[in-house]
Amino acid sequence: MRRSASTAGLISLAVALVLLTILVAGGSADDLDARLLPAIATWIRGHDGLMRIMYCATTVGDSSVRFTIAGVAALLLLVVRQRRRAFFLLIAMPGAWLTSSIFKLIVERPRPSLLPRLDVVTTHSYPSGHAWSGMVLCLALALVLRPAVPSRFRLPLLGVALFGAFLIGVSRLALAVHWPSDVLAGWIGGALWVAICARWLSPSLLALDNPASKREPLRQQGE
Repeated sequence: MRRSASTAGLISLAVALVLLTILVAGGSADDLDARLLPAIATWIRGHDGLMRIMYCATTVGDSSVRFTIAGVAALLLLVVRQRRRAFFLLIAMPGAWLTSSIFKLIVERPRPSLLPRLDVVTTHSYPSGHAWSGMVLCLALALVLRPAVPSRFRLPLLGVALFGAFLIGVSRLALAVHWPSDVLAGWIGGALWVAICARWLSPSLLALDNPASKREPLRQQGE
């Protein structure tokens, strides 16, 4: 049952990403994007506190920062003999960059120019690499931390991870360097990539309920 549910989730994410990519490549999302981006960015820019959060979030999504975080986490997992989970992180993060870059090269969508850009960008717009890789980083960390967290805190942990990914994606809208559909595609693609990596490298990461419901040190949960 769990395997079929995880397969259905993978298929749903893949279909959603393909359909969104077709809409964007065909220009069907342009009008809605052009209405949403100025409204979102202008509102956020009108709040200094929110903009500080946006700058912090976009920094966490920068490639140097996210690779450093993933590398440190993988090293700690190796120290506690969680080789498969460390390998999962080391595959998921570079793979996120590679897969999002492939989509950028295929779609070749120009960056928005409706508002002044508050970040330097040189690549194509679709999908948002920050949103894609940010989702991968946040979800991957949540998944590898789950075994060390009491069962009652596992759902909140996932919520925190998703909120972190949300902030990273929205920050790209506040800085006016991506269209809303770019960010949406990044979130979907990142979640899909995490699910693929987990399914391939460590299927237990996708289990809705871990049989070991009591909190245990990671080193005692060999995999």
